[in-house]
Amino acid sequence: MTKPSNLQRTRTARGDRAAGYVQPGRIDRKPLVGYFNKEAHRAVKQLALDLDRNIEDLMREAFHDLLAKLGRHQSAVLFDE
Repeated sequence: MTKPSNLQRTRTARGDRAAGYVQPGRIDRKPLVGYFNKEAHRAVKQLALDLDRNIEDLMREAFHDLLAKLGRHQSAVLFDE
């Protein structure tokens, strides 16, 4: 039996609408988006550069820490890779 392609997985997940290529790391993932001022963006981007990480890694760590701090340990593990 062959594995379904990314295109087939996308069609299965979203029905037959707007199916296209999905990066493997984004399958079964939903975006979390926020809008911040230019200075905040620059500060986070510089931190990511200084730590040799990407912004998504920093966001994952921040959400994990916030959920753990608020006693949502079950939810916090969702952000562990």
